[in-house]
Amino acid sequence: MLSRLAAVLVVVAASLMILPGAVATHVSAGPSPAPSHGSIAGAPDRVLSSSSGGGARGVPALGHFSPPHLLANDRPNSGTTACLRSHALANACTLRSSGAQVRVLSGGAALPTRASPLPRSGGVLNWYNETGNIGAGPNGYAGMAAFDPLLGTQGGEVVYFGGCDYSYGCPTNATWLYDGLGWTQASTPTAPPPMYGGAMDFDPVAGGVILLGGINSTGSALTQVWEFTANGWTNLTGTAWGSGIPQLALESMAWDPVLNKLIVVDGCSLNCSGYFDGTSSLSASGFVYLGQGPGGSFQFNDAASMAWDTTDRVLVYFGGASFGTTGLNTTFAFEGTTWVDVSAPPSGCFICTVPPAQDFASMTWDQQQGEILMFGGHNTTSNVWYNITWEFDLTNGWQPLDFFFTLSSPPSTFWGTMPVNSSDDAPLFLEGACLGVSPPASCAGADNVLENSPFPFVMGNGSASVDVGQTYTLPLANPTGFGSGPWVYQTVDWGDLTFAAQNHNNLTNAENWSYYPSHVYAAPGVFKVVATVVDFYDVVGNVTWNLTVRADPAITAMATPAISEVGGLVNFSANLTLGQPPYTYAWDFRDTTTGSGAVASHRFSAAGTYQVNVTGTDHNGVSTSRLVPVSIDPALRANSTAARYALDAGVAVALTGSASGGSGSYATYSWHFGDGATGLGAAATHTFAAAGWYSVGLNVTDSLGFVASAAFSVHVNPALTLAPTENRSTVTVGGSVGFSAGSAGGTPPYFYDWQFGDGSKGNFLSPTHAYARTGTYTVTVWANDSGGDSVAKNLTVTVTAAVPPGGGGGSGGSSGLGGNTLLYIVLAVVAVAAILAVLLLLRRRKSAPPPPTPPGAPASPISSPATGPQSPPPGAG
Repeated sequence: MLSRLAAVLVVVAASLMILPGAVATHVSAGPSPAPSHGSIAGAPDRVLSSSSGGGARGVPALGHFSPPHLLANDRPNSGTTACLRSHALANACTLRSSGAQVRVLSGGAALPTRASPLPRSGGVLNWYNETGNIGAGPNGYAGMAAFDPLLGTQGGEVVYFGGCDYSYGCPTNATWLYDGLGWTQASTPTAPPPMYGGAMDFDPVAGGVILLGGINSTGSALTQVWEFTANGWTNLTGTAWGSGIPQLALESMAWDPVLNKLIVVDGCSLNCSGYFDGTSSLSASGFVYLGQGPGGSFQFNDAASMAWDTTDRVLVYFGGASFGTTGLNTTFAFEGTTWVDVSAPPSGCFICTVPPAQDFASMTWDQQQGEILMFGGHNTTSNVWYNITWEFDLTNGWQPLDFFFTLSSPPSTFWGTMPVNSSDDAPLFLEGACLGVSPPASCAGADNVLENSPFPFVMGNGSASVDVGQTYTLPLANPTGFGSGPWVYQTVDWGDLTFAAQNHNNLTNAENWSYYPSHVYAAPGVFKVVATVVDFYDVVGNVTWNLTVRADPAITAMATPAISEVGGLVNFSANLTLGQPPYTYAWDFRDTTTGSGAVASHRFSAAGTYQVNVTGTDHNGVSTSRLVPVSIDPALRANSTAARYALDAGVAVALTGSASGGSGSYATYSWHFGDGATGLGAAATHTFAAAGWYSVGLNVTDSLGFVASAAFSVHVNPALTLAPTENRSTVTVGGSVGFSAGSAGGTPPYFYDWQFGDGSKGNFLSPTHAYARTGTYTVTVWANDSGGDSVAKNLTVTVTAAVPPGGGGGSGGSSGLGGNTLLYIVLAVVAVAAILAVLLLLRRRKSAPPPPTPPGAPASPISSPATGPQSPPPGAG
């Protein structure tokens, strides 16, 4: 096996990504006792390994697969003539009734009489790449496929699962369905894990496709069994189906209608470092060992090909690799419970040959030819990949179709898959990765069909869909070298009870005809279009597909919000329905700007009402438009003011907010005073506890949620303080007392108000005052500043009587003044002082502010012209 895989690596490494594998020991595994064969020294894992080794199989870089084996309709052909094959020479035909060419199996009993193969529809047999007509589907290799006659509405569908998909990864658990008209990827709630190398076939008793075993992404063989029906995948592992299932991969499995069970043969286990040897059945009763596999016990085979021969009613098993190292080209037929070696060409064979040793070959039942069909494969011994097409039946043995025809065979591929084409019962080969092609994805996923010509060729694949009222033109032509002229006619059944036809009785050139019928559908729907050609030999070929006719596209659109403001983001969305996707969208915002896409956003720079227009166009070029009205209001603006912008700490200040523009009412006014405090409302008051600069912000929110902001700064000074003083607290009558307010802090300018307790007042910072009578007077001073603060303090002054010179009574001496003289002098001084005070007062009233406000009275709005100490006029008192 080492030489086998090393050779494969040389051929394939250039075109396929090599993933790490493992060097592992192969051990036998199975329910029947068997002597141990030990291990094969140095035998690498069946998946190509990296030089670093380690790990299990991992994902399939060049791993194995178990070809899917599909159930064709188990309907025996009528008649008793057994022709070797319809394309063989006449002398190769014999009569089954004569007893000639009867192959005897176990017990000496002859097989039932073989009926004639189904007649061909005419012309030559060839491989055709139908990918363009069938459409995109599985795009990779190593998948598993089976035909389920119960699925779909076209008489069955091909189910394809897993493998390595160049679009979805390796391995995947994608499920694809083909109904004869095209591929669709199924969306299932649950699905088997990503895998490759399992086996899959339809079980008519269970009523679904059964998937067994496989290799997961870590390279381990699985012990799982799943069923796929119209309801999706169901895990049967935990049911009776899962009883006795070993780790199994690269096995062969096919439905046996004689035993009425699925038959499972050989395969590998663990991480394919071990092998399962034997023949087992799989049903609702579990996994039951029936006996030895083909070739006897301890064949340890995997990657063989197996299919049910509907006509001969036997399972046909071919090739594989023993221990993964020795290629086999033996052929066995399973009659009931016994494997019979039918490898040797039958007596009297027309072409006495057999296929070379190979595994990985794709095998299925060809209902159109009435024989087993096999394509491709890999010779483990020589590491050669084949693209030879073989057919087999018990009467004629193996016949290479390439001998009879120059086939346009698919290229030698890696891990291709061949189910049954449900549209015309022609084998459909899902091409794998091509050897020698880089990147391998460039040849993966091709749908190659082996069928008879002629067939109508749709140039450019026609249209996938059309809208109601549009002209649908179907460009039909004949590929060069197909069919035999002169041509008779072509017809097109449009699927709506109308037809098109064209006669070609005078057209003798078989290689150059074309036909361009056109049609206009009046109603939407899915129509089965059938194009048919008939050549001179009355050979009929046709091609059928579903044409989707869609109603004219309809569009819906909306704006969110429909009412916004200048600069606000408006989101637009449109949805086109009907018509043919994909769709395109074009927006005209009606302000000289445009947009595209199903979803668009826009900000309008001016207020107004806009009729935004959106135009949707489908894939067929049909357009429709809709207007989306949007109302744009002026942008929201915010304004904020304060009663004063310079104030004292601890003094409340009134704040006022306002807004303009915007939409609807103004929902909230939110203040941020800059000292961590907040407030709400258009009018607010706030007291700052500490001096400093504060940024006061206002956010106004309107009914649409738009927010506008305004801000200003406030300077807060320390709180106003007052500590008045006098230059003497005791004075004699007529003596002057000097006062000082002693203010600090606050917000200049300052205002003062003095009350001296004898009915006299003053408004200087540092006035003087003289008392005319004795007594104790309370002096009160008020300090007011422009920051809105007011402080008052009291002082006490005691006035005593004047003491005459020289002590107490008696008459004065000649040098002193008499009592009357002193009195006159005092009165004269007072009179002069009074006159000066009146003059000074008149002068001050012209320039000085009004007196300070006593406590509780409004602050004076007039500033003092002087902030420093002021001396009263001489004689004031």
